[in-house]
This record gives sequence, C-alpha cells and structure tokens, in this order.
Amino acid sequence: MVKELNERYNKSQKEIAELLGITQPSVSYYLHGERGDRAISIIQETEKIHTKILELLEGLVVGHITCNDLLKQICTICLEFRPIYIQKVCPDKFKFLNDWNVCFMEK
Repeated sequence: MVKELNERYNKSQKEIAELLGITQPSVSYYLHGERGDRAISIIQETEKIHTKILELLEGLVVGHITCNDLLKQICTICLEFRPIYIQKVCPDKFKFLNDWNVCFMEK
C-alpha cells in the first residue's frame, strides 16, 4: 500500500503515514525495501489480492473510506492473503499456521 500510494498517487511519506495510521519512519522502511519486500512480490503475483488493494487505495485517496472501513477491509484482504503467503514462505509450517487463529475477525 505504501509503495502504491507513493508511486501511483505521488503521496509524500508524511501523507502516507497519516493516511495509513503508521509512522513516517515505517513508510520509509517500506519504500526503501527494508520491510515487506517478500510480501510485496507475492501480492503482485496474486492478481486478485493486488486488485483488491488497488481498489482500497483508490477509495482511501478519494476519501470514500473511513479509517474504520480501511481496517476492516485490510483484515478481509489479510484473511485471504495469509494462506497464500504462508504456503510460499514456510510451506512446512502451513498446516500449523493455517489452523492458528490470530485475527480478531476469525471465529
């Protein structure tokens, strides 16, 4: 999300931090590849997830999404993306991690 906001919407690090509710140093880490690179490449390979993120960002930039809606939608995307990420990053732990309910939205 950070890279898309910077590259696609020309948002500054400060603006991105405010939009996403994170710190400016965190934004810098993402932009410089010091955080999240593996997930970014997997997201870009997963068209459905990537499209959902782009749609979410569009709503965020034009002001159609509240902070609360943003969090809910990020959780929804994460629930869908997490099994894909786990299978690619640590397939030997997939069964264990797939059964591990860590999200407050999961039952």
